[in-house]
Amino acid sequence: LILHLSVSNAQGNPKAEVFIKPSDHVFTCERVTLRCDIHGGADTEWTYSWYRDNASLHKGGDRFSAGSTQQEVTISCVLKSDSGNYTCSGQRHDSQRSEVSDAVTLTVSETPQVVLSVSPQSWMTEGDSVTLNCEVTDFSINWTFSWYRDVPYSDNNGQVRYRAVPLSDSSSGSGGNCTLSPAALKHTGVYICRGEKKDRALKTFYSDLQPLWITGESPSVSLIINPKRTQHFTDDSLLLSCADQSKSNRWIVRQYTQQWGFWSPFTGSTSNISSLSTFYTGVYWCESESGENSNPVNITVHDRPRPVLSVSPQSWLTEGDSVTLSCKVTDSSTDWTFSWYTNVSYLNIHRQISYGAVRLSDSSRGSGGSYTLSHATLKHTGVYVCRGEWKDKTVKTFYSNLQPLWVT
Repeated sequence: LILHLSVSNAQGNPKAEVFIKPSDHVFTCERVTLRCDIHGGADTEWTYSWYRDNASLHKGGDRFSAGSTQQEVTISCVLKSDSGNYTCSGQRHDSQRSEVSDAVTLTVSETPQVVLSVSPQSWMTEGDSVTLNCEVTDFSINWTFSWYRDVPYSDNNGQVRYRAVPLSDSSSGSGGNCTLSPAALKHTGVYICRGEKKDRALKTFYSDLQPLWITGESPSVSLIINPKRTQHFTDDSLLLSCADQSKSNRWIVRQYTQQWGFWSPFTGSTSNISSLSTFYTGVYWCESESGENSNPVNITVHDRPRPVLSVSPQSWLTEGDSVTLSCKVTDSSTDWTFSWYTNVSYLNIHRQISYGAVRLSDSSRGSGGSYTLSHATLKHTGVYVCRGEWKDKTVKTFYSNLQPLWVT
């Protein structure tokens, strides 16, 4: 697109005109050419002067280039600060001057962002249909779109890297929608898009990464989790490994979290996390350099809970009364069993008084979360503590708050 302003001739002096290519509205780092035309003489007879917002335009440096007559000025990578009203004028060797051109406004906007979304959802079963949508925040021009997968590869040092590889059928989504129907295991992966204006050599940045997870009946590889559960707790250890019966591929464990997006702390088919934090909550799967995938697994890491210990009906009793201690974990899961303790004093090696939790001899009768003393006696006076243990006995909660009982 070339913007052309009409010429006028006043008092016998020719008037200059400004042309801007490719458009008077461009995006950062596009190449822009300003041209000054003067009617009434050959171009080489004129020496040209350029102005932006009535100030002389500085030409030179890495971004500016101009011919010997300065009739054309090219900005190789335009910046927002280059926005403004441009004018030009000319002078011949015989001292004749042109009139200053009318101003042409150049507007430079930030390269527009691309937003990638998925519909109806990113977690699917084989055979489902899913559509990826790529939209540009600037609608002033018509964009075409390209589609990519973010795939792992090994560099010369054996380190795992990732790169955007164009989809073989990328052109089918040039209008902004890329539909996978029916979805298959091979479609599990990380997708990217970008917008392009080919007649201006203009490209947007890549979009954010968008995962798709497809579960199926018989993937060629399995993600093995040890301990074998999807609910974990802070400070636990976790072993992830890719089991490929054919051993035909090099597999990488990949992770996606809501908080941090894609994170790649893993460099091979086996990864050992020695101390979990909630950061590790996310979706995990195995992926090969050739694009094969395991079924994805959603892993949740909870803060290690601290039970709440309470007493009913009251903590001050008379011998013969009945009292119940209740121990509850805040996640309200039924996968906990409970142990009961009294907090007793002892003399440590420094001959100072310390306190420690001693398990009750009949602790097991309160494993369901309630510990009842039907006939309280003086010996039951003390400070009680409880603790939860996960059903597979691999996780324990912190100790609860201290709960006193006084029996008179």
